[in-house]
Amino acid sequence: GGVWSLDAQQLATLAWAAARLGHHDNALLKAIARASRARVTAGEFNSQDLTNTAWAFARLDFPAPKLFAEICAVIRKRLRGVSSPSTTLGPQHLSMLVWSLAKLNVESKPTMLALLRRARRQISDFRARDLADIIWAVAHLGLKVPKFIQAAGVAAEAKLGSFNSQELLKFLGAFRRAGGQKTVESRIASTKRELAYDFPALRGLQVKLAAEVPGQHQADGGGEGGDPQRADGTATGVALWEASFVLAEWLSRQTGDLGAVPELTGVLPRGGRWRSWKGKAGVELGAGLGLPSIVAAHLGIRVVATDGDPAALRLLELNVRSAGLQKRLLAKPLLWGSDQPLQQVGLKRPPSLLLASDVIYADSRSREDRSGKLISTMLSLSGSHTLVILSNVRRFPEGHPRGEGRFFSRLDRFFECAEVPRQSLHPD
Repeated sequence: GGVWSLDAQQLATLAWAAARLGHHDNALLKAIARASRARVTAGEFNSQDLTNTAWAFARLDFPAPKLFAEICAVIRKRLRGVSSPSTTLGPQHLSMLVWSLAKLNVESKPTMLALLRRARRQISDFRARDLADIIWAVAHLGLKVPKFIQAAGVAAEAKLGSFNSQELLKFLGAFRRAGGQKTVESRIASTKRELAYDFPALRGLQVKLAAEVPGQHQADGGGEGGDPQRADGTATGVALWEASFVLAEWLSRQTGDLGAVPELTGVLPRGGRWRSWKGKAGVELGAGLGLPSIVAAHLGIRVVATDGDPAALRLLELNVRSAGLQKRLLAKPLLWGSDQPLQQVGLKRPPSLLLASDVIYADSRSREDRSGKLISTMLSLSGSHTLVILSNVRRFPEGHPRGEGRFFSRLDRFFECAEVPRQSLHPD
């Protein structure tokens, strides 16, 4: 009974679901590992099941040495032999397997090199995310595979338009650490980008944004420094991040009576004041390219989009002008923690709406100082009827010491908080 009664696909699906939910149950994972090992050895796992299982254990950071020894043995056997449809390893399988082995620091260099040889032959078919993951694995393990790295660089240049900001930043950092050609890195990093996002709920609105490659030190030309609010001085606001699109897309669908929106009923003040966005004043903190601000302006909100990074502000001002909403949309500089933020954004009273996305830096030693400045600015801009909407990517499991939980716990002291259910957000 229990997991031992499950077939290979069911075991792989169970592990995958646990990883997707961040459900770190040691007893369950040990049982899945033991049951899966027997079926992997018997050849019952097809390529997708094998990949999903490896990915799940890596995502949960749960070492299972005996299981992975069998997985590696099966991988090498399949790469040497004649493949069938169920045992063929395609680009996504290869990338996920390499990433999983690297994430868990599985010591099987022959397996890794065999996977990379096959990956090099299929590199032109890799998606942007697959390229970012596999080059990260190479850099993480310090593998010396110059021909593969060169091929990955060529493929990345060819697919540059399909990378999102997270993928591109991940690829460039890993490519540099892996010893990739500086000329290739420089060409990718210097590329100007135009992004386009569709919002069907707003009468088919399409927003086009000028963007650049993130993570570069903006110290050349024009005297721009990096982001003064980041310890490493890099410019991240010059690209669009997932949380920004998720916030903008969710906003775009809130076109009816706001008092009837389930996610807002617990935090909106009672009365007719919030039946519509129209006529409201809003401020976006750390706006970057300004996508949520632009969508908010199309909803009828008078928005001031702010950022403290000169490089981001330059693009923000360009995108604001291109939006053609000058009467409802402005761009202004604002550093968190600075004095009199209301006056700096040109308002006489707190706005009705405060927006921010991906403004919580959980990976820096100075995060507490920045978080304190951000909260201070939020409080200075908020009144008793201000609705604050934050969008953030959860990069660590709940309770992780580097996670965002501490920041949100501090917010609970000052604001009535509610969480928008994941099923209400954009599926991607």
